Amino acid sequence: MDKNGWGTGFTWVDQPTAATGYIQDNLEMFFLQGYLELTTTSGLNIEGVNSLDNALAVGFAAPNQITRITTQVLDVPQGTGKYEQAGLWFGNDEDNYLKLVAASTPKGTVLHYLLEVGGAKVVEKNVSVAGLVGSDAKLGMIVNPYSRSVELNYSLNGSSTYKLDTLFPPDEFFSFDAAGIDPEIGTRSFTGIFATHRHASAPMTYRFNEFTLQEGETPLSPNSGVDFIKQQHSVSYPTSMVWGPDDRLYVTQLFGTIRALTFDDNLTVIDDQTIDALTNSIGPRLTLGIAVAPYSTAENVELWVAHSSPSVDNGEPNSGMVTRLGGVGFSDVEHVITGLPRAIANHSINSIHFGPEDQQLYIAIGGNTGAGAPNESNSEFGQMQEQPLSAAILVANVFAADFDGTCANESDIFGPAPCDVVTYATGLRNSYDFVFHSNGNMYATDNGLGVTGTYPPSPEPACLGLASTASYLDGGHNPGAQPDLLLMVKQGKYYGHPNPHRDECVFKNGSYQGVAPLPNYEEPIYNLGEHKSANAIIEYQGAQGCVGDFLNGQLLITNYSVGDDIFRVKLDETGSLGVDGAPLVTGFNDPLPMTRSPSGDLFVGEFGGGNLTSLRPVSLGCWAAGEPAPFAVLDATGAAVDGKFYAVGGKNNSGHLSTLLMYDPATDNWSQGMNLPGPAVENAAVTALNGKLYAFGGSTAPFSGAVSSAAVYDPASGSWTPLTDLPTPRGGATAQALNGMIYVVGGMSDQGASLNVVEAYNPATNTWQTAPSLTYVRDNPGSAVLDGKLYVFGGRNREANGNTIQGTMKTVEMFNPATNTWAEMTPMPTGRRAMSVGVINGKAQVVGGELNGNATSGVFEQNEEYDPVTNTWRPLTNVPTPKHGAAAATINNTLYIMGGGSSSGSSYTSSMETMKY
Repeated sequence: MDKNGWGTGFTWVDQPTAATGYIQDNLEMFFLQGYLELTTTSGLNIEGVNSLDNALAVGFAAPNQITRITTQVLDVPQGTGKYEQAGLWFGNDEDNYLKLVAASTPKGTVLHYLLEVGGAKVVEKNVSVAGLVGSDAKLGMIVNPYSRSVELNYSLNGSSTYKLDTLFPPDEFFSFDAAGIDPEIGTRSFTGIFATHRHASAPMTYRFNEFTLQEGETPLSPNSGVDFIKQQHSVSYPTSMVWGPDDRLYVTQLFGTIRALTFDDNLTVIDDQTIDALTNSIGPRLTLGIAVAPYSTAENVELWVAHSSPSVDNGEPNSGMVTRLGGVGFSDVEHVITGLPRAIANHSINSIHFGPEDQQLYIAIGGNTGAGAPNESNSEFGQMQEQPLSAAILVANVFAADFDGTCANESDIFGPAPCDVVTYATGLRNSYDFVFHSNGNMYATDNGLGVTGTYPPSPEPACLGLASTASYLDGGHNPGAQPDLLLMVKQGKYYGHPNPHRDECVFKNGSYQGVAPLPNYEEPIYNLGEHKSANAIIEYQGAQGCVGDFLNGQLLITNYSVGDDIFRVKLDETGSLGVDGAPLVTGFNDPLPMTRSPSGDLFVGEFGGGNLTSLRPVSLGCWAAGEPAPFAVLDATGAAVDGKFYAVGGKNNSGHLSTLLMYDPATDNWSQGMNLPGPAVENAAVTALNGKLYAFGGSTAPFSGAVSSAAVYDPASGSWTPLTDLPTPRGGATAQALNGMIYVVGGMSDQGASLNVVEAYNPATNTWQTAPSLTYVRDNPGSAVLDGKLYVFGGRNREANGNTIQGTMKTVEMFNPATNTWAEMTPMPTGRRAMSVGVINGKAQVVGGELNGNATSGVFEQNEEYDPVTNTWRPLTNVPTPKHGAAAATINNTLYIMGGGSSSGSSYTSSMETMKY
């Protein structure tokens, strides 16, 4: 707050070692004028001097996205050359920061930037900028966690922005590694403003009229074919969760409170019970794991909870525990396991799960060190050593009659644990979670090193002692940043995080130390990337249709830091290797725990956002290849009759066609029927009614040759019968059956002009009548009948003289037979013509088409769905082979697309592709 008690918008002050830090009387907000006035002291943070007052800041999620930070210093003063300065800073604390300021030096007022790491200057530079004094100087930083860089820039008086430099601070600036971060703050990355008059004789006043922090620009999810309907419910600091047999979601919060959530059919929380049994028994605890006992029923749920001492940065050794909660209101409390390792940092007892076959309890325990050995770097881990049960997956037969869960070795903290909890697999640095997969394997995430860490000083036992923080390249023991990993966990295997008290002295595969790997070393099966903080892991199961086809059996992982997403990994057929990985859902705020319901709904705890987010998967369509047609064809027209696909006419290299191609989805086979009577045509208007196939018009040449012929094909007799001619000859029209009538809509005249003509054919009387015209002329549109109404999509507006008014129309018109009128509906997101249209689940899918000026092929890959109930569009999975002029029809909620051109103009394909949900 300022001197008057008004909020400044800043939430943090970097507290210096040798100064007051926050001086409220030196801050004053001028709301009407729109600026903050900061009166200086002489303090500054520079190397061994740490005396800067009012280093105002906000914390932000630096690893989650690219962040643009700006401030504007109004009317930059001349100063006296005594290093008066004001501007922007970003970093961790008084000894680790990057600043960009307007500074008064003996050689004039300049832009000055300085990177200080560990109290030592790393980069320092002055840049002379003409006109800086007296200008409004906007100073900017672009913090990019993906490239681990910070771009510095400036502009004067609202003019162009100029880049100064790009610097590469240490990883700690970006808060990549969550170890040691106070979870209630959620970051060690801060940014803000400051000012000082340094060696000047009197204080100065600087005016800042803005400070902005724009977060965004995360990587986008790929075209996965799955969307998610999201809902959120407020749950602060969620850490683990499990779905109970009573259809409730049990969620642990950071310090031991448990929430039991009940959802309705739409995933809205309708009941939220707070369970305080653990905290009532033992007080606040750092609680990171929860499981349901395997014998639990809907009427009798028993919870098992993993927890340790509540401090996040000064953990009590051997404070890890597993507690059983049961009975009425979960009031029966039993501490089944005690004395498990706990690091000084927040590496702790993490997730717990019961084995699906043996019903033993498996426990993930983090390491006490960054990379296997303590050092003198003053890191979050201090100088605590590993212990026999740290950095491992443990197993405990908790239901054995004589089970002993008292694990603390009171006489030697580093000695063997005197309990029935043993290692199952070792060398896992910080596995937050693991999962038993339906393929019989166990998989775990493992957080890679993101702070200063060291492996043991010797690759052979005994390898105790402090290690050198110098790089391994320089003879030290610091391997540098390490990626997060996906592990297939096998009993008795070692995964690379050393533990001298288990005689595990070799870091990973030994390459850093120049030695062979340990005999039981197991390589990771997938590299998840650096600084992800990959945590929760589940096997996705439960979905039907395309969602199930795509996701069932894949591993889903939450990335707490870089990415802020759910990441999917597909396994090979043996389950021993990850073969494909990509973000599935993005846009979270520090996603940490995750689980799923039996039906496949996902639940994610957003630790930084204070939310429990539910996600119901919705298919965006999946594509498959069918048997190609007997020959390539463009501008054939399709329809479905009695579960079979028919394609009429078209053209290819041999010229225009009168062929009738027939496809049976049940056998995936093609056959050929009787040719269409009359001239061979492209772009006939084709539809089906009462088990018969109708074809109207078409053209014998591009932009001319429109015909008026009409015929009906009876599959029962395998023959065509001529009908009364179409009153208006045209090609490129569209036809749909509605209320026993067939409407032929739009098209192109014999002179090459687009039409708005609509004519209705009555099969009962073999007669035509004029229907209300379209609002817009259009040829080669798409169409569909939805909920008893006729919809016409897009097309082209062309004049007879060859002038194209609009080549890719977006407009949508709806014909209501009840009122005999047309109305405009929400336009298509992607204007196009000669597209394919399907109807699945009462909605229209508009696929492909031309003319796409942004693609070398000229063809659209976009697939978009129209919902007549909401009059809205949504994007679907792109078509694998973008085509225009393809024949299309829907059979049993599957869209079939055959032939068409893969590039604009005359090109021909025979491929068949299908889409379903």
